[in-house]
Amino acid sequence: MKRTLLNVGFAVACIIDFAIAIVISFQVGMAVILRKAYAAWKTDWSDQVGTIYRDIDLNEADKTGYDLYIPVNADKEKDQTLIVYIHGGGFTSGDKSDGERLCKYFTSKGYICASVNYTLKDGAHESNFNKMYEQILEQVSSIKEKAADIGYHITEMATSGASAGGYLAMLYAYRDAEVSPIPVKLVFQMTGPATFEPEVWGDTTKENMLLSASVGSGKVVTHDMIASGEFE
Repeated sequence: MKRTLLNVGFAVACIIDFAIAIVISFQVGMAVILRKAYAAWKTDWSDQVGTIYRDIDLNEADKTGYDLYIPVNADKEKDQTLIVYIHGGGFTSGDKSDGERLCKYFTSKGYICASVNYTLKDGAHESNFNKMYEQILEQVSSIKEKAADIGYHITEMATSGASAGGYLAMLYAYRDAEVSPIPVKLVFQMTGPATFEPEVWGDTTKENMLLSASVGSGKVVTHDMIASGEFE
């Protein structure tokens, strides 16, 4: 009996070690991929490439605001395309400065770019997916107005982001693209989850479903609300 337990324990230990090895290998692989991506986005930035307008519409209370990147060769007589970058960080961390490398790269290719902040659910602030989305929508309106003040007419845009920002980029593109202050023509993102349906994440208990719905919407969701159809 002892020998059997010993063998089972050894097998479990081997499985755990194997799983850890897979995770480490995956992390190393992802790090290599990201390094290659960052290297590809490297830009020799100078005033000859573009101009950065930082901390526009900065709101210290909500921790919102954006940086605007204008390419030096942007023609004020022609319609312009905007790329909006939304940073990642699990909705609890991150900053618009995380998008600087990518924004500089696309600006060097002739696109107006903006990297935006949104209120994080970080313990110091209360936030949810809808609030973050609404803040990004408001900032796109500001970006359009700010660009117009400088002399550029933006007629179309792409949303982009990484991880949590990738999710918000897709939410923006597929939820209200038609009512966006600037029409959305493209969305591209990196590692952003395409759904927060609890079942997809393995959260099949009613408690986890309610928690997911409450955190995502910013409302206290109950069993009765779901049963009656009050909560969609």
